[in-house]
Amino acid sequence: MVLKSCGRHTVWQAQKAQSSLGLSVTQAQTLLFVKVQNKNIDSYSAFCAVDGKTSTGLEAYLKAHKIDEIIVCGIATDFCVSFTALDGAKAGFKTSVVMDASAAIDTNGSLNAARAAWAKAGICEVMSTDYEVMSTDYVESLEN
Repeated sequence: MVLKSCGRHTVWQAQKAQSSLGLSVTQAQTLLFVKVQNKNIDSYSAFCAVDGKTSTGLEAYLKAHKIDEIIVCGIATDFCVSFTALDGAKAGFKTSVVMDASAAIDTNGSLNAARAAWAKAGICEVMSTDYEVMSTDYVESLEN
């Protein structure tokens, strides 16, 4: 799943993480949700702009496919990741943030503020080791 509006640094970091974890995006279905729809409205969340009204369509898509849990990671933990996690929890998804797969800006205590908001919203903080990752070799063996 890809959210458009990320800078080159985000794409590069995602490719680097994908490679180090042995993941292959080419073996998964890729979907495109346009994150920024209005240059006059900030859009940190993958679900909607900060106005709370301008939707990306992600919530409707996930619910239509009966997905009830989201796992969020990326940059910046205290902004885009946090807004996405909070909006996901608000929409009723069981939500986790993968701390060691995310990087914070941490401006004026923004990371601690985000973590406090997650705790209040019931969002879990997890580590990547909490999940079993299928390696590319394993996925290829299933395909053959």
